[in-house]
Amino acid sequence: LTCEALDLWLDEGTNDTKGSTGQRLATLTIAKAVAQGDSEKAPATIERRQREIDPTGAPRLTQLVYLEGRLVEADNEAGTLRVPTAGRLLVERREHAQAQPLRAEDDGNAMARLAGSPGTTLFEWQGQLLLDRPRGVAAMTKQVRMRHLPRGAAEAAMIECERMEATFDTADAPDEAASRLRLTKAEARGAVYAAMGLRELIADALLYDARKAALAARANPPNAIILFDRSQPTPLTGSALVWRLDEDRVEWRDAGTLSAPAAGIVTAQPSAEQAPPPPLHE
Repeated sequence: LTCEALDLWLDEGTNDTKGSTGQRLATLTIAKAVAQGDSEKAPATIERRQREIDPTGAPRLTQLVYLEGRLVEADNEAGTLRVPTAGRLLVERREHAQAQPLRAEDDGNAMARLAGSPGTTLFEWQGQLLLDRPRGVAAMTKQVRMRHLPRGAAEAAMIECERMEATFDTADAPDEAASRLRLTKAEARGAVYAAMGLRELIADALLYDARKAALAARANPPNAIILFDRSQPTPLTGSALVWRLDEDRVEWRDAGTLSAPAAGIVTAQPSAEQAPPPPLHE
């Protein structure tokens, strides 16, 4: 934790340790904490690293979580983190095969690590963030941007919107202290824009499935999804599509006229074997 000012709210409890009088000793736990940065250029930051010891005895970095904002509020009783200002959140998770030995440069600026291993996710927002750790849900508002490096992809996918709810899987953790965040999905609403490679789209709502490296987008009538492909002269329109990022394949459910279909774009209904991510819900 790095900040300019820190306010703490403490709770008093007892433990099984006894003092010289035979009475149990009181303990203090942090119930709430508020960290304040000096300015936007010197925000409050929280960085959490998880390490494992490999068979050679060397420590390896398996996950890095980095949060920054001008104000960071932590409620340990509720298990929430709130940033009521603009900020950024970086989650880098490495599998055992990807984990690298710790080096001196690993202590540098965590935000420069976006181009790390597959599964790395960077969130940015101008409104606020509310991270519910027990539920594994992060809600962000106003000019939200997410960049995620899908498995098997050479570059990151980018999603921009006005409201986003990201869900993380922490089921592999025996307890909260050892939990590792793995992005499973992100729901985007309001002025949605997504881009990867030569393609980009505009939609009203979008569901990104990180495990399948796919996104499902829809438009609310009378609006339409607009898909731009820089390799094609004419944009495509429709009401719903599934974009499989790892295959660079777009499946339209209701496409407009295709004057010159591009490679990797189909209009047939996806088969049961290639079912799209779950539909967006209100």
